[in-house]
Amino acid sequence: MVNYGTTQPEQANIQSRKQPNTQGSTKLVMIAVVIALCVTVLNFMYIQSQKNNSLQSSIIFYRFKHSMKAGSTIDRDDLEISHISEIYRNSIPEAYIDDYGKEDSLELITNQPLTQDVRENSIVFFDHFTETNYDRIDKKIRSGYRLIALPVNYKTLPGILRPGMFVDIEAPFMVPGHSMAQVMPVMEYVKVVAVGKNSISDEAIASHKLPRIGNFSTISIEVTPEQATQLSSIQKLTVGDFEIHLRPPADSDRPKINDSGINPNVMNLIGRTIQSGR
Repeated sequence: MVNYGTTQPEQANIQSRKQPNTQGSTKLVMIAVVIALCVTVLNFMYIQSQKNNSLQSSIIFYRFKHSMKAGSTIDRDDLEISHISEIYRNSIPEAYIDDYGKEDSLELITNQPLTQDVRENSIVFFDHFTETNYDRIDKKIRSGYRLIALPVNYKTLPGILRPGMFVDIEAPFMVPGHSMAQVMPVMEYVKVVAVGKNSISDEAIASHKLPRIGNFSTISIEVTPEQATQLSSIQKLTVGDFEIHLRPPADSDRPKINDSGINPNVMNLIGRTIQSGR
């Protein structure tokens, strides 16, 4: 009897063609897994680099982790560090900010007694723990002197102003014979007692642990009672805020004004303006 079916070798070949190439499929799966891992790692590295860039261009401030009562002493465990983009600095004016991203400023905050109750997640402000430094600033005024606040343009300063620094004070006036306002020196070598509503203790000055104050609209200086009245009159007749120029603390020269008081030329201008009935 003739066998018209397939032979045994032929059947083996047919069976092998029907079976999938499992070895090739495994290689493809492994390649896909490696590619997926590479993509995941690259995405992770990109996200981390973006986070690092964001942190480098941000500023640091501090928040209270939980609510605290007045009189409680601030501990490091009570605070947490937060970051905010530099462009939003104005949204937290006069907050306790460390421009350089360091934690050294914690030394000024910790071990300080709170002067008021604080809520959880609230930003740390100077007035949370510095009542004796500026709320009772009257105790720091010398006998026979007065403390006066002047509106200033802080944007004209080349750096951050701190209490204890020395400045020259100038202001724009309308001078007869000139169509544009003329800037004239008002006082020279004046010590800044407070910036905004912030002042500091003598101990902080001595230890160089000084607060950084970003935005402010006034500075306070110590003057005689007569000078306080004169500055109030000058303030009403200027055509803009007072401008302040930083100077070295050891440089006590007054190259524009001969004495230590208010510029006599400014007082003469004020007198002529008042007489003219402006």
